[in-house]
Amino acid sequence: LEDSRRLKIELTTLRDYRSILRAHLIPAFGHLPLSQLTQDRVQMFYAEKLDAGYAPGTIGNIHDLLSSALKDAVASEVLARNVCDFVALPKQKHREPYVLTVDQCKLLVNAARGRRLWFMILVALTTGARVGELLALHWSDIDVNNLRIHIRKSLAWIKGKGHVEKEPKTKSGIRSVILAQAVVDAIVEQQQYIENVRTKASKWVELDLVFPNRYGAHIRNRTVLD
Repeated sequence: LEDSRRLKIELTTLRDYRSILRAHLIPAFGHLPLSQLTQDRVQMFYAEKLDAGYAPGTIGNIHDLLSSALKDAVASEVLARNVCDFVALPKQKHREPYVLTVDQCKLLVNAARGRRLWFMILVALTTGARVGELLALHWSDIDVNNLRIHIRKSLAWIKGKGHVEKEPKTKSGIRSVILAQAVVDAIVEQQQYIENVRTKASKWVELDLVFPNRYGAHIRNRTVLD
């Protein structure tokens, strides 16, 4: 599977595939010859995952990977059919996203003011950028004259490679967003904050990041999310 997909997918997707293989597919089916991988076995496996508390979306990701592997086996004439084509998946519940009101956004920004990531919160609320996109944002991506933020890449952590700035999977991921006046007004404050951090740092790597860590390098996604 890894050999057949490596040239077709991104590093982050390959990382996710390996995680699914290690945590789910190899423990369940790694001991079986492909000829013994039946529709009933796979269906029971999905039911067990659902009973264990895994979300339908997670089971769907497991299914996609397993189905891809079996599809390759069929194409290579190792198998006659892909049993995943005949397996029922649990229905996913549609959840309405929770959207903050303007007043709630103002309260959040005011509460975060003076904290290390408050400018990130302000940019996130006014642009809709994802965490990975914010962490890959460079000052050269901010066009104050034309009031635009250019979102071109997203930050990911790849085992064995460290932080990687990757391009979006689709063209729509590369976009320009209107720069709110509140962000423009706060840029100098963020630049002063970075300069203060740089002055205190024992070492510094200049990457021109809008949101650097205390050494000038990328902040981990997990640091923000936690």
